[in-house]
Amino acid sequence: MMENSINISNQSDLLTSDEQLCYQLRKILFHNSAGANCFSLETDKNTLLNGTNGKGKTSKLNAIQIGFLPHTSFKNIEKKYHFVNSEGEHFTDHDSYYYHFPDSNSVIAFEFKNTYGVFTQLVYRGQDHLSIERAFVPCSLDDIYDWFWIFSEYDELGTPTHITYSVLIKNIKSIKGHRFSKTVQENKKIMFNRTLVDEESARFSIAPISENKIDNLIDVFKLAVNATSINDRLIKKTVVSLIESTYINNAKDKTNFTPTQLLEEFDKLEKDRVSLNNRRNFENDYKSVTESFNSLRDLSGQINIKYNQLARSLSRYIETKAVEMGSWDVKKKKEDLDKSKVSESKDQIKTKFDQKTGSFRAKSKEVNKRKPRVEQYQDMLFGEESDVILFNGNVTAIETHWENYLSELVKQLEPYKDMLKTRDEVEKLKVELQRYELEISGLDQALSRNTELLIGNSSLKNPGVLLAINDAFGLLPDDLDDGDIDKLNLFTDLFISNNKQALYKNIPFGTITESISLSVETIALQLETKELERDKLFKEISKLNAALGEDWQDKKQELIDEQRRTRNDLILLREVSRYLDEYHTDTQELDVAKKELNSLKSQMDEFENQKNKHDGNIKEFDAKFGSEKAKKRQAEGIEIALNNLKTTQKYTPPSEIEGIDLINEPHEGYLNILISLFDEVGNDKQVILSGLRLMVENHIIDDANSTLMNSSIDFKQLYKGLFSDCQTIYESLEQDEEQLNESAKAHGQVTLDLTKGLSHQISHFKNYIKRLTSELNTFKLSNVDAMRLDLVIEPAVSAFIESVDSLGIGADDALNAIEKGLFNQVRKFIESMGIHSQSEFVLTGVKLVKSIHLEYQVNGQWERKGGSTGTALTSSAMLLSLFIKEMMGNDYSLTIPLNVDETSNLDFANLESICEFIKERNLVLFSASPDIPLCADDIFERFINLDDTDVYDSDKLVSDKFRSTYHYQLDDTLPLGNSPSND
Repeated sequence: MMENSINISNQSDLLTSDEQLCYQLRKILFHNSAGANCFSLETDKNTLLNGTNGKGKTSKLNAIQIGFLPHTSFKNIEKKYHFVNSEGEHFTDHDSYYYHFPDSNSVIAFEFKNTYGVFTQLVYRGQDHLSIERAFVPCSLDDIYDWFWIFSEYDELGTPTHITYSVLIKNIKSIKGHRFSKTVQENKKIMFNRTLVDEESARFSIAPISENKIDNLIDVFKLAVNATSINDRLIKKTVVSLIESTYINNAKDKTNFTPTQLLEEFDKLEKDRVSLNNRRNFENDYKSVTESFNSLRDLSGQINIKYNQLARSLSRYIETKAVEMGSWDVKKKKEDLDKSKVSESKDQIKTKFDQKTGSFRAKSKEVNKRKPRVEQYQDMLFGEESDVILFNGNVTAIETHWENYLSELVKQLEPYKDMLKTRDEVEKLKVELQRYELEISGLDQALSRNTELLIGNSSLKNPGVLLAINDAFGLLPDDLDDGDIDKLNLFTDLFISNNKQALYKNIPFGTITESISLSVETIALQLETKELERDKLFKEISKLNAALGEDWQDKKQELIDEQRRTRNDLILLREVSRYLDEYHTDTQELDVAKKELNSLKSQMDEFENQKNKHDGNIKEFDAKFGSEKAKKRQAEGIEIALNNLKTTQKYTPPSEIEGIDLINEPHEGYLNILISLFDEVGNDKQVILSGLRLMVENHIIDDANSTLMNSSIDFKQLYKGLFSDCQTIYESLEQDEEQLNESAKAHGQVTLDLTKGLSHQISHFKNYIKRLTSELNTFKLSNVDAMRLDLVIEPAVSAFIESVDSLGIGADDALNAIEKGLFNQVRKFIESMGIHSQSEFVLTGVKLVKSIHLEYQVNGQWERKGGSTGTALTSSAMLLSLFIKEMMGNDYSLTIPLNVDETSNLDFANLESICEFIKERNLVLFSASPDIPLCADDIFERFINLDDTDVYDSDKLVSDKFRSTYHYQLDDTLPLGNSPSND
């Protein structure tokens, strides 16, 4: 823990050789931050951070801006800090915050020196999400280094203290003169204090700057950590701020009016001019109103006569049509009654007709169903080909005849039943005959070989089993070799003998005989026996074939067909004979019913004709009734429309006018005439109202009583009131014009003076830009002829000056100036520039200047991105150093790191130029590059290589997230390439 009585560093070196007041960043410490456990970096000499990509070179230089900028949160980080990747994309709020402050004990400490001595600013996590807080202690980093890291004897690497947030705050509070800050405004007061006489207020100032330049210096600080990111927008913002701090308005740049007052005066003159013009512009409208009032009187008389005539005619016409409709309605009702009587009679006949039709259809259905069978019956008994025609329709005799005939047919078919059995027997005998032929063939072959038989071979173990399985084994010759004999013996071993049966798996394969001798004599005897049996079968088959004729099947089929036909005829005879008499009776009854139906149909047709006649009369009377009704309705519609017209027009007709002829057939034409008259009245009223409203809206007359806003306007009152005011107004036009011209002359010169003031301000900006350009060209770049800052004035400003000059008018031409739009030009200019609220008519630089670009001259041509990347880097750094000088002035020196990244892209001439340029302004050159540029040892005084930093020692890690520890002592005396390990 530090004691309260810390020795403040010697302040004898606070003034530089040229006696400028020095403000300097001397050292930075990253504790558990920016990818390192503990890493300190001195910033008082030109330094090159070297190493492969991803080692944190640029990110550590970018982190310097945290100590320069007063922000207290990483929210919306793009607007506050400049943390970008190699593609120029901004890191997110979350990623940036947790990279720099991953844990509660993460701290970034900055050691500064100002006119009051050395102090340290500590930045650490705040209590809110993504927030940071600051503390300031009046001591150096070396004095408090053991808060974070300690070294024992002979231990160059050191060991972390694992300090906690609570211990950190406790340590800060133990130092006398400490100060905490948690708000942006408080940070600005502490960090950018310009006071030289109040040590308490300015003790922790990092740059003395006036309050109106703080935001511009913040932009410069953001650019200082990455000078290559300077762009036209920031150039404009910074340059304009610098110029405005040197521009002092004088009397010739001011007017006697503020922009708002000037607009008010112009508005008053404009209103007077508009009022005068309105009187001229609406004079014809006034004349139209007068004519319309005269027209109203004539139209009123015509409307009274025509309205009275049409209303009385419609009333009489509607009464007449009502009487005529009643007459036709009586006639129609009588026809309806007569039609009902006819319809009733027709319905009675139709009921009887429907009943008889149902009975007729049922009987017709039955008769039609029997008719085909009856016709077949008649043809069978009496047809030309009938075989029972001689019986003359005697059903009983015919039935007896056909029954006897069927018995005879049964007797004729009886023999054919035995022949069928015989045929089956013949087929069986033929099968048996084929079997005998095969056996005889086998015996013949055995005898023809004339060799010893296999069955007699003494080597066979069980020849009886072979014969039981198949007699063919007994016919084989004994010409098999020993191998075949062995296979047959193995085969017979599969079988067992039980009850003279050869069994395999309890399945019998044949009977084993006692005698197995098959000599030639035995075979010959068997052959003779088989042949005898075969011959016997052959004779039997021949005998049976002889008994069968060739066409016996045809004869049998003929008998069967005759039997089937006779049976069908017998069935038809018996069926039809039962209902034949009933059929003839039904047929006769149908003929009678048909005649009755035809009679009823004729009666129905007659009633239908009478009904149609009544329908025709009803339709005629109904049409005439409808015609009169339509006429009545049309007249009523006209009457309704007439009353609506009276209502909508708010018209009160006079009492009945005598001596008016009534209209026999009133129609819409008469109504349309009235409507057109009312339309003419409406048009006249509209002309009057429109004209008077135009005059009120354009402030020619004043409708103080809101007469024109009433829902019911009295035109007589309008005539006596507003119209009378119009007559008075148009008598004073000439006198009003003279008064307006005198009033306008007093303001004619004001607009001319405005353009002169703006021209003076533009000249000052151009001269300042010219001086900055001259300073830039003091240092020559290797591949460009010259540099310049190109100033573009806001087009609206230039256009305003040009528009006023182009009018070519003076103060005496006041009315002419108004007509040409001079005052409108002023109003348009003030509105477009947004300067209503300014206290004087002088534009701010941001509004006056549209853009400022850094341009290069290469081969006689000016361009914005000339030369190489090295040119852009060099010129950006030079311009940035000029900004710092302009802000600080000649009495103060601000010594901070100026990061020109990727200096390996610069040629030596440009690198040397930028080094000399920023050295003159007491700045320090920093660069982070994977490659070391040529002749770097002539430029840089300190080299730090971050590649050899992979040291892992669990006892020396602040957090398990890190696997590298940086030595806090960076030796700057070693030659290039001999940087100590782990530096």
